[in-house]
Amino acid sequence: MKIKSYSKKKMFGLLLLPFLTCATGSMDVVDVPSAAAATYTVSSTVTAPYGLTATDRLTVTSSGKIDVTSGTTLAVGVDGGGTGVVIDNSGRILADFGAASLAIGVDTTAGATGTSIINRTGALVSAAGTSSATAVGYSGSLVGSLANSGDIVARVSGTTSASGATAIYITGDLAGTLTNTSTGTISATAAATSSASTTAVVHSAQNAYGIYMTNLTGTLDNSGTISGSIDAQAKATAASGSAKAFFASSAYVSYAYGIYMSDLTGTLTNSGDITATVNAQAVASGALGAQASITKSVSVKYAYGIYMSDLTGTLTNSGDITATVNAQAVAIGASGAQASITSYVEYAYGIDMDDLSGTLDNSGTISGSIDALASERLDRCPGKRHGSVRLCQS
Repeated sequence: MKIKSYSKKKMFGLLLLPFLTCATGSMDVVDVPSAAAATYTVSSTVTAPYGLTATDRLTVTSSGKIDVTSGTTLAVGVDGGGTGVVIDNSGRILADFGAASLAIGVDTTAGATGTSIINRTGALVSAAGTSSATAVGYSGSLVGSLANSGDIVARVSGTTSASGATAIYITGDLAGTLTNTSTGTISATAAATSSASTTAVVHSAQNAYGIYMTNLTGTLDNSGTISGSIDAQAKATAASGSAKAFFASSAYVSYAYGIYMSDLTGTLTNSGDITATVNAQAVASGALGAQASITKSVSVKYAYGIYMSDLTGTLTNSGDITATVNAQAVAIGASGAQASITSYVEYAYGIDMDDLSGTLDNSGTISGSIDALASERLDRCPGKRHGSVRLCQS
């Protein structure tokens, strides 16, 4: 029996906040008259956001880049007047606003329909933030199409905490078509990295989603890579004393999803890779002593390749669907080294569902794995790890 420590309503409430704060109401983008359809071509670097409506078309060539880093939380937006907007990207669409970032936003709750997003081979749609990041977000359902042969990437980074990275975020249903080809990568990472000379501590790293949606009622076809990753690292290196690396009491290192949904009533076909990874690492290296620990109060858990409530449609897998939870504590010291993991390291599922009344056809690999390793080593000169000659004097 699987034990889930959260309610779906609670999780939905938490997850909607990063996107809705960026895309609810009037979008903060360049105004375009609603009566006119326009064609835009970007072949160099621009730093202003684009607002699209009606049947507007935005083409970013291979030498083009939309790079918005200030003054807004959205790089390209489709408003409620969109009836057939096309976004064709062969270059780069980037959003890095420091806190919350959204690269492409489509407002279907206000009436936008038929939006087509094409991210071609070698192209990049990227969002980076410190509190939340969404590469492609739909406020409402995806009722048009999204075809990816390049990279769609979201990353949230912090020194002690990180949360809320989603590569493709659909607050409603995936009712249209989402295709990720063999050259396509859809990835989300929440990474907290604490590096210090004596004491390094991480407080939390959680909530990374390759693709998030309410329900899958349309079609999702993946032959590339879809991933959600949590990466938390505490690294302490003391050149002349002792080092300590650990995770704060009650810290969460958890909730990585390749694909998250409530119900699958449509079709999901995978011939590529869908992965979820939760990684917690404490590494201490001291000239005297070293201590690295992940204690019992720390939660290192919850990696799901695909998470859903009910499968009433069709899921066909001939690729790899994997989930991994890792915990590692490493201590290297000259006079003493202590490494320990007493945390529960658990809950890695290739596919997690409540009910299966549809079709699950698997000719590939579906797996979940858990690994915990604590290692200690005495070293007279810890931290000296490179060079053609290694000389360590007493």
